[in-house]
Amino acid sequence: MALSSRDRVLYARHLLLAEIGSTGQEQLCATQVEVPAHADPETVAVALDYLARAGVTVRSDAGSPGLHEHHIAGTDVLVPPEPSLRLVALPVADASAVDALAGAPELRHAAEALLGAFVATEMIKRVTGCGTPATFPAQLSFLSEDA
Repeated sequence: MALSSRDRVLYARHLLLAEIGSTGQEQLCATQVEVPAHADPETVAVALDYLARAGVTVRSDAGSPGLHEHHIAGTDVLVPPEPSLRLVALPVADASAVDALAGAPELRHAAEALLGAFVATEMIKRVTGCGTPATFPAQLSFLSEDA
C-alpha cells in the first residue's frame, strides 16, 4: 500500500523517524484494529485517538456501544470492514485494571489516559516491528500503600 501525497503530509513526523519511515507508515495504514467488547471505554477512546492519528483504521466490536470507528487524524468516520487490511486485536485493559492503577476514583481519568497511551504505543511497535515490546506492570498504582 503506497502512501498518497496527502498521507505523506499527514504522517510526515513518522516518515522522518528512522524506526518507522515509509515502510512502517505503510504497515500502520494497512492495519485495522478491532476493539474487544470488554475493554474500558475511556481507555479505548485514548488508544483510538493515538492509533487513528498514526494512520491505523480502528473498528469497534459490534457489542461495544458508544465506540466509533476512526480513520485519519481528528475525524470520526465509519469505516466498513476492509478485507485488504491486516486485522489485529487491541489488547485494552478492562475497568478493573484501570481502577487498580488509579487506586482512587479521582485518579481514574489519569489511569485511563496512561493505559490508553501505553496500549496504542505497544500496538504501533507491534505493527511496525520497532522497539522492544513491553508489558504494563500489573502491580503499579498511582497511590502508595502508605496513602
